[in-house]
Amino acid sequence: MAADADLRGTLGLPALFGRIAVIDYPNRRFCLFDEADLPPVLARATYVRAMLRGGKFFVPIRSGGFASDTIVFDTGSSEIPLHVDLAVWKRLTGRATADAAPVMLGEGALGPITVFTNPDAPESFADWPMRTEGVLGNASPWGGIVILDLTERMRFGRLA
Repeated sequence: MAADADLRGTLGLPALFGRIAVIDYPNRRFCLFDEADLPPVLARATYVRAMLRGGKFFVPIRSGGFASDTIVFDTGSSEIPLHVDLAVWKRLTGRATADAAPVMLGEGALGPITVFTNPDAPESFADWPMRTEGVLGNASPWGGIVILDLTERMRFGRLA
């Protein structure tokens, strides 16, 4: 990654607990709200339940006959829309190439995204300390706004 003169550091998930984080990818903005201060347009977004396990933010996805609630949303995985282990990739795609199957977040499609695997490390998520089937990077929602509600509601929202 190229050096950025405006970069001041990183902000980890624990700093967001009890707040609502909004990432506006098209306008390159990040906002942090108390629940009472969330703008109405964001409060009306479509949300899915999320889970916090082992310091990771898990979101449920499905594609075709595959469904999982053990997918981590990771804003640091920018270049990879969805990365899964080889066995999950085979179940997810049902074919030798990963073409055009829409990945769903709740009832909303993230659109046709490329699903990646690493054949040289076919079980890379098996070593994680909690059950994890893959990582959903932020390449999928780049065209929209995502909302990480880290209050008691624990949910993930998206505005296209």
